[in-house]
Amino acid sequence: MTPPPAPEDQLPLPEPSSAAPQPEEAEDPNDSEDASAETEAAETEPTDASADLKPEDQLLALVNAGKSARLSPADEEHAIQLLKQTVVAGPKALPATLEAILALPWSVGVKAVTEAWPNTKPAGRTRLLNGLAKLDSDISRRIRLSLARGLHAQDPASTLKLLLGVCEAMGGTEGGSSAKDRQIFANVMLGKARPWIMNIPMAEMKPAEAHKLITPALEACSQSPVFTQIWVLRWICDAGKFDTLPAEHVEAICKSLSRWQPRWKKELRKIIPKLPEPIEQLLGDTPAPCPPPPPPNPPPPK
Repeated sequence: MTPPPAPEDQLPLPEPSSAAPQPEEAEDPNDSEDASAETEAAETEPTDASADLKPEDQLLALVNAGKSARLSPADEEHAIQLLKQTVVAGPKALPATLEAILALPWSVGVKAVTEAWPNTKPAGRTRLLNGLAKLDSDISRRIRLSLARGLHAQDPASTLKLLLGVCEAMGGTEGGSSAKDRQIFANVMLGKARPWIMNIPMAEMKPAEAHKLITPALEACSQSPVFTQIWVLRWICDAGKFDTLPAEHVEAICKSLSRWQPRWKKELRKIIPKLPEPIEQLLGDTPAPCPPPPPPNPPPPK
């Protein structure tokens, strides 16, 4: 008889195969290096699409960003570097340059222009200064005065051109500058101590040209500390321009001096040893003329 089949749980297990196990496929070292290289390349590739834009386009992007929030110090430094590139570029970059100078903080524009100035061609300098003058506004006047200060050490001629242009826009020899103009001029050109405007020599200027600078300076310093007013007078007197001032200017100066305390009048004498005659008379330093001698007595009647 045939024995009954064994239950499944008693079936004999298969014997292990005597064939050697197949080794795992070795990793290709070249494949690993290629993958690493691709990864590194992906990590080092710039992710900012603006890097492919022209400097003027990148600059305008920062200008737009600055309209909604103040730029970070890093962004401001980036804007300075971009502005330096557009300043020395051709006329096609001028619109972006002008817009950025007027829109970004004044310190950004002044730093960029003064650093780029030595590498800027004469034609480019003229285009930039004329462009800023044509876009006349309170901001433009503030920027041009600050730029005049920044360029003075390396380009006095451009400094004078900027100053005369702004002063003429503020009224020039005719005067009548607005309260905003006087505030701008005082903040940039005068300050609260020795006025920066004293760095501009006027001795060789013709009176008409000098008066373009003097008139806004006198109007602006009327509300300045007395010490600043004294130094503005010193600047005018040292250039020999006090005697050329219109009568209304001399009258306004004397009216202001009459309200000074004695200690300030004494300080005026220290800073300006040789005062103009109208001020000398006001301070009482000039002795009054001797009265004429009385007529001789008539001889007594005989």
